[in-house]
Amino acid sequence: KQWYQRRVRGVMNAMAVSTSYNILVTVVNPDPATISLPHDLAEASQQYLATFLKQLATIATFTYQTQVVRYVTLPHRPAQNGDSFYISESSLPHLITPIESKLGTSTSNDINLIVYLVEPQFSPLTIRKHDGSFQSLATFLSPQFGAVLLFNTKEKPSVDGREVFSVLLPQLKQLLGLRASNNSRIDARELFLLKSRTALTHVFRSVDTLNSLISLVDSIPNMVIGDHIADQVSLSIIGIERACTLR
Repeated sequence: KQWYQRRVRGVMNAMAVSTSYNILVTVVNPDPATISLPHDLAEASQQYLATFLKQLATIATFTYQTQVVRYVTLPHRPAQNGDSFYISESSLPHLITPIESKLGTSTSNDINLIVYLVEPQFSPLTIRKHDGSFQSLATFLSPQFGAVLLFNTKEKPSVDGREVFSVLLPQLKQLLGLRASNNSRIDARELFLLKSRTALTHVFRSVDTLNSLISLVDSIPNMVIGDHIADQVSLSIIGIERACTLR
């Protein structure tokens, strides 16, 4: 039962099924004048994402890129808790909005992995949950958008790619409907479940599209259907029938 509940929560957090995804790794620097940490996220993205995404090549096409966005600040001044600081869980959506506006053109196929560089005066920064407790990792998911890591910069010589992806890789797995782990290898059982969910989603979408086309043709007498459309419909029906008879 617990495994089933975890799977349901995982699917609810997952991105919508698509034939292609673009993973955008973004470093957000709120104050370049005080934060000048070097980072190797372009190289780290290649190192940690390439092997992982190769296992998903039969499910969808994946691309990834990195960028830097500047002058996006926290939505509210963090509250102090002894020697540390925190922002409340309820304010997290307000952090997404200004970042999203700086990302430029985005589509439903984009998966955003955000590394927010926390200003030294607010480090270490964590997240206070609704029940008053504090998260062990300053990171959160935003369904249909991506994941955000609040990277504390105080006394850090650089933004370490290994440290970043030890957090973001499990988050990316969740966004794709997989079990969260920092292992780049995907378990065979999980891969099968992901393939099944993806295939079923495509079948349902195809059936809906064909039903809409049938309704359109029925509503317009003497409607001419081009040969290329008829061929595509035939291929779709064959594909649906094959998918429904697979074991």
